[in-house]
Amino acid sequence: MTRYHVGVDVGKLRHHVCIRDLSNDTYDKAFSVSNDQEGLTQLVACLSTLSPDHDDFLIGVESCPYGLNISYFLMSVGFNLVEVNTFRAGQFRKAKGKKAKTDRIDARCVAEILSFGDHKPLCMPEPVLDNLRELTRFRSDLGNEKSMAIIHLRESLSILFPEFEKVFRHLDSAGSLALLVAFPGPEYVIAAGEERVGKVLSTASPRRMGKGMARRIISAAECTVGVIQKQPALGVKISILA
Repeated sequence: MTRYHVGVDVGKLRHHVCIRDLSNDTYDKAFSVSNDQEGLTQLVACLSTLSPDHDDFLIGVESCPYGLNISYFLMSVGFNLVEVNTFRAGQFRKAKGKKAKTDRIDARCVAEILSFGDHKPLCMPEPVLDNLRELTRFRSDLGNEKSMAIIHLRESLSILFPEFEKVFRHLDSAGSLALLVAFPGPEYVIAAGEERVGKVLSTASPRRMGKGMARRIISAAECTVGVIQKQPALGVKISILA
């Protein structure tokens, strides 16, 4: 049976903790621990002075990346943890009339909100699945970033070199991106000449591109209706996005 509710307001360098004794509904003075081996070991030692049985504690940790270190540490030594939604904790604090936001107040609110009993339980994930989830999220984030970069790249080209996409059907192809990195704009393409442009294209996509594509993109650059005045700024932008 749970005897103590422990609220943790997580931080990058320090975590603030408040302990609620359910037997007499009192709160210990909030304290903080550093987010390192020494600080987290100190927290475990502090809890152990109240009870050696880890099942006597229910620990609530805010749902944010800074909470992962302390969560994994406490779960690894056998404590029961739940995830407390940060927005919900903030709304609860405001409903209690506590307009001021401090780490100690937040830690107490987390400890108090645990009594609602409808929080997501945390458990130590299986290592392989844990790492796969991390990489899957990372891949998804990169895909979203790429999509946004292509949107910005297309917008910049529509101003500086609108004919570009008539030559390159796929803006994110290897040859297209290599060319934009090397020669980010019509003036750069013309100045480079057929041989240099062809070399960049054939290196990036040896089976598909070469001097023929180089002649097409140079011809498009020579008769572009793009706003050449913006070449210096948009050239930098296009090169970075590509």
